[in-house]
Amino acid sequence: MKRLIILLSLLAAGPAWAHGVVWSVNAGASVVEFRYTTDEPMSYAAITVQAPGDANTFQTGRTDPSGRFAFIPDRDGPWTVTADDGMGHVSTATVPVDGGRTAIAPPDPFMGSSIHEGWLLRTLLGLSLIGNLGLAVAVRLKKCTT
Repeated sequence: MKRLIILLSLLAAGPAWAHGVVWSVNAGASVVEFRYTTDEPMSYAAITVQAPGDANTFQTGRTDPSGRFAFIPDRDGPWTVTADDGMGHVSTATVPVDGGRTAIAPPDPFMGSSIHEGWLLRTLLGLSLIGNLGLAVAVRLKKCTT
């Protein structure tokens, strides 16, 4: 009876995700690209984002290597995004935001969004479960014979 309870406990336990990563896409994200007049990107420039009608800083960060920075506005109106490369070049962009912020649900990162996606992960999880059960049985049998 004790073995049955242990076996059922192992089977009932869900998979343990030790540090998974998920993603989402937000169609309401605003992307600003800063470039020098030579068409070279303002890479890693310091960014400050101001919300409409708010004196407080909404967000800070840095541009990517291509001079781009994205933020997700939480209200309509003209947003102010300022880039400063720390070498005397400062540029301010006004980003008009007018509704249409709709989040797009991401696919399931573990099982995939179609029947063919995620098969590898499901197969590996199944093999891991079978292997762990086999190991537990072998350890248990070894203890019984000694």
